[in-house]
Amino acid sequence: MGTFYQEVKSNVWCLKLGTELTKSKKEGKCVCVENWFGLDCGIPAAAWKSGFLQEGKNSNVEIRRRRKPRRIIVLYAVDDQSDLLEINIHNAFLFIDVVLTIEGKDHDPSVLNLVKDGYLAEYQNKIIPIQLNRSYVVEKEDQWSIFMLTELWKVVWKRLSDFRPDDIFLFSHVSSVISKDVVLFLKLYDGYPEPFFFELRPLLFKFWRQMKSNSTNAKFVPFKPRGCTFQYIASLCDYEVSNFFSNSCYNDLEHKKHFEKNYWSLAGWVIGNSFTPSGWQCNLCCENECIKQNINRYRKNGSTSLPLRYLLGNTSVMEHFIEKSDLFNSKDLFFEVVPNSDPFLAPSIVLSNRRYSHLID
Repeated sequence: MGTFYQEVKSNVWCLKLGTELTKSKKEGKCVCVENWFGLDCGIPAAAWKSGFLQEGKNSNVEIRRRRKPRRIIVLYAVDDQSDLLEINIHNAFLFIDVVLTIEGKDHDPSVLNLVKDGYLAEYQNKIIPIQLNRSYVVEKEDQWSIFMLTELWKVVWKRLSDFRPDDIFLFSHVSSVISKDVVLFLKLYDGYPEPFFFELRPLLFKFWRQMKSNSTNAKFVPFKPRGCTFQYIASLCDYEVSNFFSNSCYNDLEHKKHFEKNYWSLAGWVIGNSFTPSGWQCNLCCENECIKQNINRYRKNGSTSLPLRYLLGNTSVMEHFIEKSDLFNSKDLFFEVVPNSDPFLAPSIVLSNRRYSHLID
């Protein structure tokens, strides 16, 4: 844990990422930087302001610092990695232990071949790319993601071993970037409920273009990333990740009662909200030429050619934007500009690396 914490006074340890260390040493206690909370400044805003912690007002919970960091294994469904796979891996590489990706056989460029050619060479010790031997196309993005991640889970059993009960598995789509602050919190603490879901900021093309809608049917993040411990999948869901995605194991009262009797209590947890998101859902966030190519492909082949099929009522978001003369102002779909001053504008790697400047300019 010494990698993540620093002692500012005898037996007073503060999380380095969330602490103003100079002030903390002077005052002999942990002084948190903005949007970090808790006695050791280890709770990020998305967790702190969630319905579970209620900004510290929920007296029925106890968040405890672990003796050792737990392992984090992330599974990504990939259908248009553009810059986002790199951003995901750069974003939280120090805090995750294994990254597995899965793609269809016709995916081009193939992540598998890119890795063979040296793609993300400095991170490859943690990356396992898998290519499915067939393609799977559906109209709804959430169904596609669930299918791909279920197939990837089957591979996990063949490629990984030595699972521990407290290992955390995160299931995500490559266009979703979970905040590294939240990932670090999950790694270092106990006491939070599972399964957990991530409330992401829905974006289109750029990290400052947040999608909004007046429609109650709008669904901007069709597949929300979710996570749980290995114990949850093994004991409650009978090792079947499909049961986890459908929530059938969580809703099985007998299973749930048996699990809580032998392990710990269960409660669904949504991390983050619209003001303090736990990450970003960035659809078609790539270079302008990449965006044009995808739109042209959409016009030619229909919505199934797009990386994501968001639904706005019965119309996909891309249909809506292509058909409207005024892309930014319509009665049921519009953009809200995220200001540069927003503390959750974009992942730190995007803000600090000029390679990704096109995503925030």
